Amino acid sequence: MLGRGQTTLHLAFLILSTFLFACGDVPFSATYDFVLSNYEANVIYDEDGREELYSEQRLPISFLAMSSSAIFNRKDLIPGKSEYIIDRPSFGVAYELCSEERFYDQTLGPICSGVLVADDLVLTALHCVETKEYCQNNLVFNFDFYKKHESQSLASISYVDSYACKDIILKMEDALGDLALVKLDRPVKKYRPIEDFKASTFINEGDPLVMLGFPSGLPLKITSGGQVLKKNTDHFVTDLDSFGGNSGSPVYHDKTGDLVGILNRGELDFERKGDCYVSKKCKGGECNGEAVSYIDKMIGAIEQYKKLGYADPVTDEKDQPIIYSSFIPSDIPDANYLGVATTIRVDKEMQGKDLYVGVDIRHEWVGDLRLELINPDGDQMILQNLRSSEESGVTGVYGYDLVSDFPLQNLKNQNKKGIWTLKVIDSKSGDIGLIKNWRLIFH
Repeated sequence: MLGRGQTTLHLAFLILSTFLFACGDVPFSATYDFVLSNYEANVIYDEDGREELYSEQRLPISFLAMSSSAIFNRKDLIPGKSEYIIDRPSFGVAYELCSEERFYDQTLGPICSGVLVADDLVLTALHCVETKEYCQNNLVFNFDFYKKHESQSLASISYVDSYACKDIILKMEDALGDLALVKLDRPVKKYRPIEDFKASTFINEGDPLVMLGFPSGLPLKITSGGQVLKKNTDHFVTDLDSFGGNSGSPVYHDKTGDLVGILNRGELDFERKGDCYVSKKCKGGECNGEAVSYIDKMIGAIEQYKKLGYADPVTDEKDQPIIYSSFIPSDIPDANYLGVATTIRVDKEMQGKDLYVGVDIRHEWVGDLRLELINPDGDQMILQNLRSSEESGVTGVYGYDLVSDFPLQNLKNQNKKGIWTLKVIDSKSGDIGLIKNWRLIFH
């Protein structure tokens, strides 16, 4: 609870943070250092570290919060005139909680969390979005599901701040970590993406952490007081207080503001107390902790997307993919069986490496197209042929997020040095197209 003087100061901070966030004129690091010199987090793992955004006294956290995305399932939303009405029960009712449980009466909404990392790109956990088809048909990404004051009841979300899933442009999964980059249906105008990332090399045990997300589907909560307990190969373990809806939540270094990971999984959320349930509490190392996926493999992909508009598969730093690209635009002749051919020269032997083929082709009717890949020996392989689609082009990577008619894995042990050709044929009249670029990816 804040005193009157603290409340006034906090209100001024929120107004200032909104202004600075919109203007973008103040360096994040300078602001962060200033605020941390005045306010320090003092929540410990044994106590509940979840707080509302309006209670947050650290200006940089207010900045970071504006990039948080609540991921809703469409079945929980009823379309209205200018907003979605949330069709879910309260927190207490949904989980059969005891009446003294915090946030008991708050409306539930999201099923997962995420964070805006480019104008139209959200980073989250792969298990939150599953597949491209599931993401497109079932999910809504919102950036305004947080309480502005204590008495506010969040029963709806506006269309303006809600976005559909257009594509999953990159996904990664391993034993204890899963990540996905989701392309939204349009750029986010009102909120700015985060810009500062920290790779696992620069994360140390004992580093203080703060997490922003939607625990159990509650409105945005800021969870402080955690730290890095243990570093593992693909993830680190923390004692941040997290719940089911926190899957996909961004985890930040609480001194620098850098994004260091995405929450993946953790302990069982609730335990029975008589005839109702309460939040499970872990004291003195009783629990295993929460798993947070490193974002090393996503950092380069995000930067590539910002510059080029696409992201290629990435590997470990010691085994980065080798990419050969052609950025010479080529018009696709309409109703011409000869089509158009564009080439890439591979100047070294790539035997033993997997081959992926990335394309960015614009066309008004993809079902008219035949895409052929021709290797240096002249062998012709069909990537796709007259495949119906409602998309206005073919964008992606064959062998990764696009399915090739010819199994590209058959090329792994073949010679790859020399001239490779991509041939695109438009077999029917009435529509025009363009090969914007294409690339060969070896790793």
